[in-house]
Amino acid sequence: MYQQGDSLTFSGVPQSNYFVIRYASERSGKIGLFVNGQRSYDIEFDSTGSWVGTYNKVEMRVDIPEGLM
Repeated sequence: MYQQGDSLTFSGVPQSNYFVIRYASERSGKIGLFVNGQRSYDIEFDSTGSWVGTYNKVEMRVDIPEGLM
């Protein structure tokens, strides 16, 4: 994701209470996690200093019901 409005959609996901994102980014920021069409969580991330090669991960507890996300 490179600009505001970019997104990634998963469908048919199993129920979960944990979400992990592995990423690389020159900038710190925040992305929204939508569950069944509703913005349910804001996920903040720190800069890794590079777009490639240096990675970090964000882990958080969430409530994701089975089905569409």
